[in-house]
Amino acid sequence: MQKELNELKMEFDKFHGIKTETIEQTQVKKDLEAVKKYGRALKDVKIQTPEICLEAVKQDGWALQYVKIQTPEICLEAVKQSGWTLEIVKIQTPEICLEAVKQDGRALQFVKIQTPKLCLEAVKENGWALQFVKIQTPKLCLEAVKQNGWALEFVKIQTPEICLEAVKRNGLALEFVKIQTPGICLEAVKENGWALQHVKIQTPEICLGAVKKYGIILEFVKIQTPEICLEAVKKYGWALQLVKIQTPEICLEAVKRNGLALEFVKIQTPEICLEAVKRNGLALEFVKIQTPEICLEAVKENKEAIKFVKEEIFN
Repeated sequence: MQKELNELKMEFDKFHGIKTETIEQTQVKKDLEAVKKYGRALKDVKIQTPEICLEAVKQDGWALQYVKIQTPEICLEAVKQSGWTLEIVKIQTPEICLEAVKQDGRALQFVKIQTPKLCLEAVKENGWALQFVKIQTPKLCLEAVKQNGWALEFVKIQTPEICLEAVKRNGLALEFVKIQTPGICLEAVKENGWALQHVKIQTPEICLGAVKKYGIILEFVKIQTPEICLEAVKKYGWALQLVKIQTPEICLEAVKRNGLALEFVKIQTPEICLEAVKRNGLALEFVKIQTPEICLEAVKENKEAIKFVKEEIFN
């Protein structure tokens, strides 16, 4: 009876020029609002329309998995939201693939037919995409390492230019350089001192470049020189504990950088101790032979240093 009444009402409205919505039309509106808020609500939509599907993938690209009839427009919008949705695009086009790799270069792994243009856009967006390039060229590899030095790991045929660019972007990429040169190694440690641990043949210049970046890198220097050690403690006073052969000059520079480095000075002098407590009064704790002058300077710098003053200096 209700069905007949609904049909009668529709005929009545039609006769009198009254616009009414069918139950289906009302549901379509509700579904449209639902997918605008949560794209994956498309899963429960019984009557899909192109408009509903388009709004769903605009809100969440992965809603594409619930689209019954894919269109180029819907797929294009999906990959714009998430390049990885290219994996579930049934019919790929150059335009769809291009948008996908522009959004996320790693979507290249799902491209069925690669082109130089697609690959170039992919590695420009994400250097890691190089691992999915089927036919590498020097230009592609160079762009990849410019975007991400670590991409050097996936370069099949390395050149000095590619390697140099990679370590300039990320010094630690030196780990993947097959044929190291002093120039490449130097650039690597300049960018990141920790790259020294990947240098096969160390030179004083390379080591110097590394400790200037991070003094603590002295730990990885195979052959220490006074100059290298001096630069290390200038950068990081605590590096003194890594110095194999200490000199008064090196020790003095170390405590100038950090008074508490006095703890690692093997042969203390009044000058070194005085400099240490001037920088940090609490370094008095490590002074082996205290003098009134040293104690006064320490307490002057930090009143808390009084707890390290030995009673015998008053005698």
